[in-house]
Amino acid sequence: MRGSLRLAAVVLLACAGCPGSGSGGGGSGDGDNPVVNALHDYCKPKCQKFQQCNAALFALKFASLDACVQACDPFVIESTCDQRCDTQYATDATQHAQCIDTCGNDTSLADCNAECAYTIGTQAECKGACAAKFSQACATAHQGVYTCLLGLACTRATDLMDFGGSASMVGECQTQSDQINKSCF
Repeated sequence: MRGSLRLAAVVLLACAGCPGSGSGGGGSGDGDNPVVNALHDYCKPKCQKFQQCNAALFALKFASLDACVQACDPFVIESTCDQRCDTQYATDATQHAQCIDTCGNDTSLADCNAECAYTIGTQAECKGACAAKFSQACATAHQGVYTCLLGLACTRATDLMDFGGSASMVGECQTQSDQINKSCF
């Protein structure tokens, strides 16, 4: 099993390519980072597996497969957040800028770094966490977790409810790779 997960990660990385040193900047629509790409690419198979494994709960949470995918998609989530910022802070430029930075935190290294201006801790630590979050090592770890979660039998997967929980909840995933138990963030 471990070998097949590594092979899957190698194939994924070969197809996706490794990010350059300047990847991740640019705000909305930034699809150059492997972490964001992994999050985006995971949505459809995650939703299909959820629908297969727990149809009743899936029907309660989502009207359709597309609705599930959109609720999971980091770019849709960011766009919705941006629209909320535009409405909520239409007359306050400072609050609007801070809100937008928060929206892009999970899709852009530049936005993650920008949000560090508002942190209580040191900016150096915050920016270091952003760099780790958008690193190739983090993307590889995520991919291993996703592959493991989607590979679980449906009877085990129903315990995860929406498959969005931490891999630490899943004993099967903890044994697949040394990277999986390590936090990217």
